[in-house]
Amino acid sequence: MNYKSKQWVYFNGIPHLIMDYNGYEYKIVSSKDSWETYIVHPDDIDGTVPENQIPTFQVGDHVITNKGEIKIIDKTDASDPYTPYRVPPYQWVTPFSLTKIDY
Repeated sequence: MNYKSKQWVYFNGIPHLIMDYNGYEYKIVSSKDSWETYIVHPDDIDGTVPENQIPTFQVGDHVITNKGEIKIIDKTDASDPYTPYRVPPYQWVTPFSLTKIDY
């Protein structure tokens, strides 16, 4: 299967973002806010993350971070698919490192 740059995919069951493709292998980065990258063959990718399974948030949403902290989304950047959400103090995070708090 052909994947696109800036597309969320599953690798070892965990969401990763495709950063680059050199014609043979993909450079992907983990959704864990670590910037840990991997070089993988297309056959190693488990499939794409469906659009409706990529968490989305708005400015003002209350969230819990993957560190257990309660924060409020204070800015978004739709041009950055990897870390499109900012929480205080000026930390940009992936959509998979946040859980929305619904009151």
